[in-house]
Amino acid sequence: MKKPKVSVIMAVYNGEKYLKECIDSILNQTFSDFEFIIINDGSTDKTEEILQDFKDERIRIVNNKENLGLTKSLNIGLSISKGKYIARIDVDDIALPQRLEKQVKFLDENQDVGLVGTWFYVIDEEGKIIGKEKYPINDAEIRKVLLKGNPFFSSSVMFRKECIEKAGKFREEFIRAQDYDLWLRISEKYKVANIPEFLCMRRYHPDAITVIKKREQEKFGKLAQILAEERRLYGKDSLEIPEKREKILKLIESFGNSEKNPRKQLSQIYKGYGLGKLILGEKESARYSFKKAIENNPFNFKLYIYLILSYFPCRFIRLIRKIKKWKKSVT
Repeated sequence: MKKPKVSVIMAVYNGEKYLKECIDSILNQTFSDFEFIIINDGSTDKTEEILQDFKDERIRIVNNKENLGLTKSLNIGLSISKGKYIARIDVDDIALPQRLEKQVKFLDENQDVGLVGTWFYVIDEEGKIIGKEKYPINDAEIRKVLLKGNPFFSSSVMFRKECIEKAGKFREEFIRAQDYDLWLRISEKYKVANIPEFLCMRRYHPDAITVIKKREQEKFGKLAQILAEERRLYGKDSLEIPEKREKILKLIESFGNSEKNPRKQLSQIYKGYGLGKLILGEKESARYSFKKAIENNPFNFKLYIYLILSYFPCRFIRLIRKIKKWKKSVT
């Protein structure tokens, strides 16, 4: 039997709310030479029932007997994948129809590139677009920011399977930011890129890991940066050196102890997009984002001020911004 060119890998735990929409977005791609490996990581909701409703022969379902976590589940997917290229997606995100086609074409034409992401839209729980995210495009631009933050949206990433042979799989010590750690290691062996087109949608909602585990994710991200710097300086990082490994594992144990209320985290995200829209003069979109921010954190009274401001003329808002900048310059 002919091997598929692409293996799309997704791990899901209790993802019933957005599962069908996510799967449909992959099955409806303009590029069809793929397998879709879905690891059901011990879900206790209707995830298994929803998966059984799909009869597409490109879908391969793996049912974990217990919840193993995202990192281990992704590695299970990698171990059984048959494709030349590996594409990632998370259950709450959406791939737009030409995503796989354009990424396959890009990797076929750029043999020195090991990993490619894309730009993406940001959507809320209902699927309404609340923002756009543009990341650096070429290898040189990406390397300027790579050790400061993750310049790839995981659900937009496609990489060569051979990268795993040279850089290794997802490291299971990383229960968060496992993608960023791998992208850093791949970037040490290959060029990387982002396609400057909006080919995916990233969903923010109260149950998203990026919301409920934001601080933990940031700490793992910082650890990934430190380890990358160690590899650059010494050829190895502390996780690869037995006498240093234990210290890192003890540090990791402390990472999950300082999370904020996830609703407040989500409110901050909506506020950020609202302010961005307000500055651009897109008042209707700004109001929508501010209302969602208030919905998630109704006792933050600054949000009501931002909402009221969105009804004022643009010239008034620009004047306030100038006054604030002037105050900063004289203090």
